[in-house]
Amino acid sequence: MKTKLILSALLLLGSAAVAHAQPVDNQEEAQAFFAKGETALNLGRYDEAAEWYTKAYEAWPAPEFLYNIAQANRLGGKCKDALHFYKRFKKLKEKDADAPLSEKKLAKINEFIESLEKCVKEQDEAAAKQPDGTDDPDNPDDNTDADNKPDDKPDEVAVKDDDDDEDEDEDEDLDDGTVLGAKMVSAHAGFGLALVAVGPEDVPVQGSFFVSAGYPLPVGPVIVDAGVGIGFTPLPYRTTTGMSETASLTQFLANAGATYPVNDKIGVRGEVGLGLQTFGNIVAGNPFTEGGRPTDGTLAMFNFRFAIAAEYAITPNIAASVTPFSVSLSPKKDGMQSGVTSIDFLVGVGYRM
Repeated sequence: MKTKLILSALLLLGSAAVAHAQPVDNQEEAQAFFAKGETALNLGRYDEAAEWYTKAYEAWPAPEFLYNIAQANRLGGKCKDALHFYKRFKKLKEKDADAPLSEKKLAKINEFIESLEKCVKEQDEAAAKQPDGTDDPDNPDDNTDADNKPDDKPDEVAVKDDDDDEDEDEDEDLDDGTVLGAKMVSAHAGFGLALVAVGPEDVPVQGSFFVSAGYPLPVGPVIVDAGVGIGFTPLPYRTTTGMSETASLTQFLANAGATYPVNDKIGVRGEVGLGLQTFGNIVAGNPFTEGGRPTDGTLAMFNFRFAIAAEYAITPNIAASVTPFSVSLSPKKDGMQSGVTSIDFLVGVGYRM
């Protein structure tokens, strides 16, 4: 059985070697520009932030960069520019059936547009006003135009949200505005087959699934996410009395993944997980424990998992995935005949928002 596992692992590893030196798409450059824009925005350098977001959009025209440009211009008091980019972003997202705007964010953008339209109107009116008279330098208080009152001041133009707590709203808006990084969720689900080795008997190939979810962050060209993973594999067996039973292997892991974009469509992903694996429904006469003794409830064992996958982007948010090699290891526990080793082949889907 061990020989079979080793041969299977080598074959699966060979099929996983799909990534080699290929040119990295402009997405990597866009991520670098985006990171510089975030830094400038956090430091209050809004014009500089808008320039970096513009460069990011030029490198990789994701609509969310337009939203970031609008945010930077709005916070910098550039009403016309902000209004243009909010409207353009909204128009593009209205055509995006795969990742439309949420009702909450659409309402927020409409509030910004309404506020900015008022701001543009006030700025245009202020710019259209002509001076009503002149002042004598020797007598600055003696205005030559009696109708021009010294206390008259142009209306102050400001861009602000409808809520009183501007700082709180600003933080919320900035979180919504990132296209890579903050306030994102990455999820993966895979279904397939598992080759399990536990005890002296050969176990037939079984169905298996693994799901994970995490918080992604860009680290250079690589997207790293940390979160949790859950896996499940049923394990049918016969007792020494000939009865058919089904044990269960369930994983609960702290999971970390890293995705490297080979180009704008293909990515290579690796995952590592550490945690617990439970082994349930082990009755008398089973082939897994010494002497076939039943267990007092579910066994809990340390578990390590490593996986390699390839992803293909169907949309900016959804990717199909193939995991040709996933290995799960649990060391031998007292009373068991051996540890538990599982090699899985999975296909599935990934989602990022």
